[in-house]
Amino acid sequence: MPHPLLPPPMGYPPYQYFYPAPPPPPGHPQHQPHPHPQHPHPHQQHPQHPQQFAGPSHQHMHPHPHQHPHMQYGPPPPGGPYGYYPVIDPRLDPQAQQQHAPPPPGGEQGHPGVTYILHTASPYTFNITNGEEDLLKPAINGTLNVLRAAKKAGVKKVVITSSFAAISDLKGKGPWGDREYTEKDWNPYTYEEAAAPGVPPAIVYSAGKKLAEKAAWAFSEEHKLPIIALNPPMIYGPALQEAATSPETLNTSSAAIYALFSGRVHAIPDDRLPLFCDVRDVAKAHVLALETEAADGERVPLCGGSFTWKDAVEELYATRPELKDRLVPLNSGNPAPGPAARISTRVAREKLGLKEFIGWKTSLSDTVDSILELEKKWAVPS
Repeated sequence: MPHPLLPPPMGYPPYQYFYPAPPPPPGHPQHQPHPHPQHPHPHQQHPQHPQQFAGPSHQHMHPHPHQHPHMQYGPPPPGGPYGYYPVIDPRLDPQAQQQHAPPPPGGEQGHPGVTYILHTASPYTFNITNGEEDLLKPAINGTLNVLRAAKKAGVKKVVITSSFAAISDLKGKGPWGDREYTEKDWNPYTYEEAAAPGVPPAIVYSAGKKLAEKAAWAFSEEHKLPIIALNPPMIYGPALQEAATSPETLNTSSAAIYALFSGRVHAIPDDRLPLFCDVRDVAKAHVLALETEAADGERVPLCGGSFTWKDAVEELYATRPELKDRLVPLNSGNPAPGPAARISTRVAREKLGLKEFIGWKTSLSDTVDSILELEKKWAVPS
């Protein structure tokens, strides 16, 4: 059954789904090259196909001249490629948000012409009635459904957006304390523990990310399907504009930053996950994972550093005087639980080639700019 999702959380950016698209009728304009083959108009799409990319990044991949290069939705049309190649270009397909990789109608079926798959979505809502049915099973089964279809179609590689939630020791201090997490660390929660009644949704969600990734590695080993798992923590950066039609539909992590100056809270919020990675770095990591074989079979933690909400508020007071009357009071809220833990990015640097990460001040500033632009559409009084 389709699983309802909240608006796409920035923590798990670009959303890609693969749909079995019907063959276009004779004379369909797919056979006519787009006048700008590498950069299609952001709102143009073929009537027989969903929009072909949804993701909050503005980075670009290099198109291949003879095939759909890295991402493709559904089978290619009988006459060949469309003549242009949508790359990392922000799109929103509302239908894609309503499903989490259900089994294809009529059983498993491949997607001829698909070379690579990015499996980036997992149910991310804490408005649940049954953690096992609403979070655990969709996360695990959705991942396995994608991998089964990929294997049947002869896909060369699957990149899975896992999470720091699959790494963090949530039975210990989690993201706090003087320690460094690496690709060898795993969230200690088991299926049975996470599925028990009364377990907080955040724990169930985190366990689901760990268990889905574990299932993916087992499938990869058994079926010899190359995969890469990317493990980012909280993700900030410019929001997907089409997704946020009101303050209530702003994605989860952008909403956390918006709370600092929206007037909806009156004190600095409690710190829960100070570790972050900018959405543009996460998108770049997905592209690099497709372009290199050096990271095949690797878990790749991603991190641009850490900051607390007090750090963020201090920075906004210093750099955004126009927001001073809207910001939460500087001397408010509770102190952070302690120093933030660290995440090793060795694999990202050495195997993936992601040498540098956007810092938190840039990510914060660009997120605020994005939200202020959205406010103009929402007609929110400034």
